[in-house]
Amino acid sequence: MGAETQRIGHLFVRFGLLDESRLKQCLERLQQLRSENQATTLAKVALDLGFVREEHVRLLLGPEGPATLRCPQCDRPYAVAQFQVNRKYKCGECKSYLVLLVEGAPKPAPAAPSPSPKKEPFEGRLFGPYRLTRLVGKGGMGAVFEAEHSETHERVAVKVLAEQFAKIPDVAKRFKREASAGGRLDHPNIAAVHDIDRQDQFYYIVSEFVDGSPLEKVILKDKRLTPDRAVGILRQVLSGLQHAHERGIIHRDIKPGNVLLTSDGQAKLIDFGIAKDEEARTVLTMAGTVLGSPSYMSPEQAQGEEIGPATDLYSAGVLLFVLLTGRKPFEGRNLVETLSKHVKEPVPSLTSLQRDIPEALERVVHRMMAKDPAKRYPSAEATIEALDRAMRKTARREGLFHVPWWVWGACASVVLATLLTCVLALRWL
Repeated sequence: MGAETQRIGHLFVRFGLLDESRLKQCLERLQQLRSENQATTLAKVALDLGFVREEHVRLLLGPEGPATLRCPQCDRPYAVAQFQVNRKYKCGECKSYLVLLVEGAPKPAPAAPSPSPKKEPFEGRLFGPYRLTRLVGKGGMGAVFEAEHSETHERVAVKVLAEQFAKIPDVAKRFKREASAGGRLDHPNIAAVHDIDRQDQFYYIVSEFVDGSPLEKVILKDKRLTPDRAVGILRQVLSGLQHAHERGIIHRDIKPGNVLLTSDGQAKLIDFGIAKDEEARTVLTMAGTVLGSPSYMSPEQAQGEEIGPATDLYSAGVLLFVLLTGRKPFEGRNLVETLSKHVKEPVPSLTSLQRDIPEALERVVHRMMAKDPAKRYPSAEATIEALDRAMRKTARREGLFHVPWWVWGACASVVLATLLTCVLALRWL
């Protein structure tokens, strides 16, 4: 199966247009037609078999445009003004990935109640002394559960590595590295790692349970934050990063989904799943996998170059850009184009997007996102100091312009009276 066929098949499955069975039928038909020297594509075969409609194909393979998505779990519809196939869209309620819904078209096959939407088999199961009570979230490497210690009743988070990945030696090493990295960190802005173990064929990590919301959920709700609130959150992220960097650990995947906010506003960094020990000379990775999130990835990461603490500072700069403006600085039509923009294009002006962003703060963001790592701030701590200076400068300026009118009037009266006295005195001389 060629790369383009694989890409289109992945899109059809991801957005709920084909299930695995229908995709298999399409591929078999495609192979048959090509063996008969008939030039065709997977999209054309799916159309001919009646599995998809032309509206579906135009949305997935054409330029950006409006689309209606729906949640396959709760059936909630979502209108997306500029649909992009390289983005993943989640339901605001149940966090399931959305699938396409074309007006007037029947709901695609996967939406039908397929053999019980695979309730998590781990719920209620014991992993060591920890009983998994409910699924909290899923990622590319596995699932995270809220759990309770069977004796102490302590609430913890348990991350279970997906079985298929646990069989791959390098992935298991990465999972162990996450626990090793996290276990060396003890900071109020980092979710603490307590233990790592293996049960049957599954690796699992036990860490502090953070009762809060992912920062990405806050962004979805509020769109953008005030400068004071955005900087307050980022200071905490940077404080956690400073602690990690001092211990030779680089997070490598700073993004809203990896920052949790507690009910009292405390930020907690999570998921050191792709964290790199600065002393290590090899990067543990799966073939063909880009480590990191493209929208937040530094130029050196995008180009596969050596990384360091400055890499996290760049991603933190992107995070602050998003918090302040409500949009990402670089978004391409696909992964390659997005990474290319990080490498080549200048950082957009924040003040042109939102007029209330102080220029001093914009300068800090631009330096954090400098293409050359050497031109960024020398440390997370230095970045915090720069943010504090920018906010103090802004406060002084705003304070000057927010002096009550009667104070200005009184000052003007004193100045005029003084000038008048001087003039009269000179006339009498």
